[in-house]
Amino acid sequence: MLGCSKFSVTKLNGTKVNLERVDDIAAGLPYRDLYADYKAIWIEECDLVTRPAQGGLLTLLDDLNETPGTVILCTSNCALKDFEPRFSSRFTVFELQPLSSDEIETLLRRWLTNAGAIKQIAQFACGNVRTALQDGQIHLSQIDAPG
Repeated sequence: MLGCSKFSVTKLNGTKVNLERVDDIAAGLPYRDLYADYKAIWIEECDLVTRPAQGGLLTLLDDLNETPGTVILCTSNCALKDFEPRFSSRFTVFELQPLSSDEIETLLRRWLTNAGAIKQIAQFACGNVRTALQDGQIHLSQIDAPG
């Protein structure tokens, strides 16, 4: 359970969400975290949730209006068409585009100074910020390495 003063977030992996787990989620919805005003359930790789569990989540999503302050986030790298249509009809879709090389270069300039390395790292990252940051860290460690 990840928590802060306003939100409590429970993160689940879609591969582990079966019908029994959906029942557990539903049973816990009415209860609040002692230290948070809002509750979020984040299902990562939601496309991997079993079909029976998707059916159970339909009921859960329909009943969510009776539980104010609660949200269920479903994230996936798959297209909406890859989900069971009745399940995906409950989604509000936000398609996130990867950052451009220029945007990643701007980010890397905050802590790297070698313009050539910045450009190369940004290009090889292909829009993936995590990859760019990891490669930037490797670059820094090579500069600081005794040699």
